[in-house]
Amino acid sequence: MKIPRTTVDVGQEELEAVKRVFERGQFVKGPECEALEKEFATYQGTKYGAAVNSGTSALHLSLLAIGIQSGDEIITVPNTFAATVNAIIMAGGRPKFVDINPHTYTMDATQLESAITPKTKAIIPVHLYGLMADMKPIREIADKHDLYVIEDACQAHGAKYFGKKAGYHGDLAAFSFFPTKNMTVAGDGGIVLSNNEELITKIKALRDHGRMMGKHVFAGLNNRLSEIFAAIGRINLKKLDEHNEHRRKIANIYSKHLSEIQDIEIPIEPKGYYHVYHLYTIKTSNRDELRTFLKNNNIETGIMYDTCLDELDYIKKLNDDDKSRLDNCKNIKSKILSLPISGKLEQPTIENVCKKIKTFHQHVSP
Repeated sequence: MKIPRTTVDVGQEELEAVKRVFERGQFVKGPECEALEKEFATYQGTKYGAAVNSGTSALHLSLLAIGIQSGDEIITVPNTFAATVNAIIMAGGRPKFVDINPHTYTMDATQLESAITPKTKAIIPVHLYGLMADMKPIREIADKHDLYVIEDACQAHGAKYFGKKAGYHGDLAAFSFFPTKNMTVAGDGGIVLSNNEELITKIKALRDHGRMMGKHVFAGLNNRLSEIFAAIGRINLKKLDEHNEHRRKIANIYSKHLSEIQDIEIPIEPKGYYHVYHLYTIKTSNRDELRTFLKNNNIETGIMYDTCLDELDYIKKLNDDDKSRLDNCKNIKSKILSLPISGKLEQPTIENVCKKIKTFHQHVSP
């Protein structure tokens, strides 16, 4: 049983949106992108948005907009998709890692201040699996040391931290609209949000060859979002709350069944947080054996992520003097397993996955 992770709907509303773009005949730099920027920014609780062609571009252009230069350090976590760190490197910066909370898998803010040096320019907390990082202490430390905060919110559409959605606490926030995300544009896409109009204006120029008001004012890139994708994204945004609530229902079913199993640690939702479960990730000492068992029963799973990024050769070369202890990341990478979840799965499917997991543990338990 192949279980879809994509959130892409292909219904009449989506087809009408695409048709509208074709009839208008404007495929880039048009009203659909402008509308998506306003609508998504409003939804997330920020003032401004700049639509781009991927979440990676959203991170990269955010770093360029704050003026990252060669040798500048950007603090982040090692248990994230490589795009987080690749964007830092491509902007000319140097990633510096702090460890994670072993239960939330997000940045351990208690380790943050000791990692700051005179070369530190920004902090990138990663909102992982649909759960936001602990933003209050991160923001306070950043303000104390006059550092930028760029939220990697590529997995956190609609997620909340004490009533405020992703994007509220950062100077900038990067989102991805890849087809597996809680909200998508049916292709690669992304957006940067901010309450700082100057930074968003600069990102809009950076994504369009460095042009402002039709004039080239600095070197830029071509990171624009297609009008077709933006039109589909606007439809998908209307469905985001429904999709997130459905994911939360699936997560509750998983948690109800799997909390009974001693070897499994289920995801947590700390008080004050609103988890949108981009992924439902458990921790188990029998990860590889369980994954094989589920695969043999036609149930697909994922591992996000089985490498701490500081271990990659091209990052080691940059950080050969970094002695950071990343024990929690090292410990969980061989234990985490993401179970099937999407806005389309129904309760019987999830209960069948739980049944198979229980069967596996009945056989491995002493």
